[in-house]
Amino acid sequence: MKRISLLLVSVLFFALTSVAASKVAPYRIGFNISITSINEDRMKRASEAGIEYIEVGNVMAHFKGDMSPEQIKQEYLRIKDLLDKYGIKVWSIHMPFRDGMDLALLDEDARRKVIDKDKEILPYVALFKPQIVLFHPGGVSIAEKRDEFRAQSVKSAIELAAAVEKIGAKIVIENMLNKPLKDGKGPTLCATLEDMKVLMAAMPENIFVAIDVNHAKDPQDYIAYFGERVKSLHISDCDKGGVSDCHFMPGLGTLDYVAIMSALNKAKYQGVYMHELSETQYSKDYNVLVNSYNSYYQKFIKTLE
Repeated sequence: MKRISLLLVSVLFFALTSVAASKVAPYRIGFNISITSINEDRMKRASEAGIEYIEVGNVMAHFKGDMSPEQIKQEYLRIKDLLDKYGIKVWSIHMPFRDGMDLALLDEDARRKVIDKDKEILPYVALFKPQIVLFHPGGVSIAEKRDEFRAQSVKSAIELAAAVEKIGAKIVIENMLNKPLKDGKGPTLCATLEDMKVLMAAMPENIFVAIDVNHAKDPQDYIAYFGERVKSLHISDCDKGGVSDCHFMPGLGTLDYVAIMSALNKAKYQGVYMHELSETQYSKDYNVLVNSYNSYYQKFIKTLE
């Protein structure tokens, strides 16, 4: 009788774990692309590979030249029509972070210009109907003024959150590399988990988190800590996690993708599995991204069984 009871317990445990595993549906897959690289050939091949989402970057490109507001609008509408043709949706917008577009500038006039430019861009990217608008926290800070940089970042994010909500999206702040800089300047804000904890604790609840796994040695720790506040991802691999911007294909570095997927599952992540890689690594064959994800998904499912 005891042996039969143990057998029944074993069968029941296996059945329950199998059911649990079957309920973990695969994530939707996406990839980053410069707005100037979106064309019919790429969107057609991405769609044929079963990819439904993109993150659009380099959105400053059309605001640097002599295009009129109406010309920019028509170009964005043309791109939106192309995406619609192939069933590609814009999950996220990567807002500018170069050319002085720093949310944490200490000079208030300079910071004001950054916010105004971001607000100028937002109505145009709204034409893509993104769900996420991503910002870097900013702040190539002098160590002894780090609190001041952090306060500026929070002030900027709060103002931009209101503008982002008006276009029907959520604002997210990305974790950054812990890369030592020169001339007495420390790493940017959110360069470590502890630093990001401090910044996000000062942010209101309507400002969320994006985890760039390439920017952390153990990104699963970030996901575990921020939990359901994680609303978007940047997926890539690295051999020097947290200190070097490698952006390798998953599997070519040292990150533990099964641990990352486990953390995402526990955090009840509902977003897109968004790759941020050099386009040359996958633009000739978008199935590379799909196959990479499926490989790690199957490994993760086996851990549940």
